Amino acid sequence: MIANAEYRLIWGKIERFELDQPHVSVTFTDKLVAETKWSRTFALKAIFEYKRFMFLCRILPHGAAPSHTVDQVWHLHLTFTQSYWNEFCKNVLGKDIHHYPSSGGKDQDAYHQKWYEDTLDNYAKVFEEIPPEAFWPRPKHKNLQGPTISFKALLLKYICISIAIPFVLSLLLYRHWNMFQLAGPDFVVFYSLLLITTVLATWFFRHIRNQLFEKEFKLNGPKNVNPFQVAYHTKDLEHADHTAIINLIEVEKLQLNADGSYTVQREPLVPNAEYEANPLRKKINHYGIGEVITHDTMRSFVSPLNYTNAELSGWKLWLPWQHEVFAYWVFLAIGCLRLGQGIYHEKPITYLVLLLLLGSVFYGAVSFLTPKSLDKVLKSSLRDQYKTLWKADKFSMTQNFAVFGPSMLHLIPGAAILAASFYPVNQSSASSGSDSGGGSSSCSSGDGGGSCGGGSGCGGCGGGD
Repeated sequence: MIANAEYRLIWGKIERFELDQPHVSVTFTDKLVAETKWSRTFALKAIFEYKRFMFLCRILPHGAAPSHTVDQVWHLHLTFTQSYWNEFCKNVLGKDIHHYPSSGGKDQDAYHQKWYEDTLDNYAKVFEEIPPEAFWPRPKHKNLQGPTISFKALLLKYICISIAIPFVLSLLLYRHWNMFQLAGPDFVVFYSLLLITTVLATWFFRHIRNQLFEKEFKLNGPKNVNPFQVAYHTKDLEHADHTAIINLIEVEKLQLNADGSYTVQREPLVPNAEYEANPLRKKINHYGIGEVITHDTMRSFVSPLNYTNAELSGWKLWLPWQHEVFAYWVFLAIGCLRLGQGIYHEKPITYLVLLLLLGSVFYGAVSFLTPKSLDKVLKSSLRDQYKTLWKADKFSMTQNFAVFGPSMLHLIPGAAILAASFYPVNQSSASSGSDSGGGSSSCSSGDGGGSCGGGSGCGGCGGGD
């Protein structure tokens, strides 16, 4: 879930921290339930979301803004001064997270509304989950949910048809609706029909589902994705990092050296939108003109958080890959139960075992030979969409590499040097084929401070290191 090893350690300590002290008559949770009138189950979930919020406060440079529900947990925790300041902030977070009242005003309200929206985005990026709306209400215009269509009804229809056909035929032919009362040869016929219908139903479901998904993505997919996010979501973190480096070379912020290192240059005379969105830009600006940065140092700047688009994460999280094999599990369950029945009654089971094996082979073939998986559909749709969006502006070097990958390296000055840095010999074979809202008071960390807009909620916390 969390890629950075240091952050995983911090989150582990936060997750294990107990707000309920032992040997007390009224625990933190008891008091929270009494003050908010929440159910105990809801209160425990709210405490978990509060811990996630404090983790975001700890790791994000500009902190995070809580929802009203999370803020209520935070306010109560602040009254447990020993627990909050000494045990939680000092021993768990390793820094103080301060909370300040609102300064009020429309400007502050707007500022903290935007801050809250950023928090929702960062939540999805860091935890790779959509923030649960019961604890993190969405602003009306905010969409983290991915596609608006649902394939559950479509899936249910195909499953029902695939299972119903063999049952109906069995009833007509053998006058039995209970498959486990069929004679051995009759069950083999029934089970063979079930295999054929479930395989065909799975194939048709995937085919129609992929078509609908592509159409939906073209209509409602996010339009604000930059080349670095395209590279990350259609391939991997390494490709996104390479795209960012190529952009810095393209705008002449970095000069590629013969040994594969980079020399920092002046700021581009005409910085473009891609350069402004480049997640490595701020890191490079810490270096002076003429300083040399090794490729390994550039790699150390990489973080999935820099390249993740929250809206795209919503589409990816939505992908119901578990549903694709549901019909197979039905087929397998019926076969295994009949197998157990046959073994118990000491009946021949050879044909049944062969059908079970054949079913596994067929479903494996469906996975490889039927229309591409939904995750691949998303990636190809993303590539196609941004080819269209970028066409009017003509593809830049950065865009070409983001969409088409290493095959575009030959267009870049110093391609051989870059190829050696990007894809070392021991990795070349693997790499060459690459393709509403929050409240409005505030808090800060350490010695810093902050203020928020009006209202009774809480605008947020200060940033991490």
